[in-house]
Amino acid sequence: MSHPKNSQGKYFELKEFVFSNFRKAIQHLNEPCEWIMGPFLEALSKVHGSQAAIDELTTYLSQYPSHLPARYLAYNFFKHEIPQSEDSQIEELEKIAEISPDDHLVFTLVKMLINRVDDWPFDTSDLHRWSDTQGKSVLKILPGVKNCRSLFKSELQRDTILNCVKIMMNMVEYQEWRWKEQPWIHLCHLLRRIYLTCKE
Repeated sequence: MSHPKNSQGKYFELKEFVFSNFRKAIQHLNEPCEWIMGPFLEALSKVHGSQAAIDELTTYLSQYPSHLPARYLAYNFFKHEIPQSEDSQIEELEKIAEISPDDHLVFTLVKMLINRVDDWPFDTSDLHRWSDTQGKSVLKILPGVKNCRSLFKSELQRDTILNCVKIMMNMVEYQEWRWKEQPWIHLCHLLRRIYLTCKE
């Protein structure tokens, strides 16, 4: 009968052997292979901790910096495997938007950017509350808003909102999105947000 400590030691050696060979196989690939890299990162995170997996992912991304599926892999890994990783998620979404400005994840990027710097969460479902159909100032429809000039609390907030406008304008340049409602609703939210800030 084998001793428990010996069994644990052999199990640990076997895991290290598997991970070592898995890592070598990935490093010697001549092309990106996310279907292998994804399960490897998940297993590595569970066995050796999240930082070990992040280090491996960083190395992989450095090899294929403009490969869109690799950026999808990174975004989903941070989203589903790494708690409180919003900054890393945004970083990967920005890379995705840079590589593919018409990608559907651009909408997620804009929402995350705005929600990070703005007191008014990005919610395109209630744009009607900013309507001015009765000839009243839109500011009167928003309770508690007295001085619109003070709503931009920092240059970061202002620059983020303006950057999101640019991102959405880039998206509607593409034929696929030009006549679809979603990007225009996002633009409407952003432009109304600027209007409420700048209106006297």
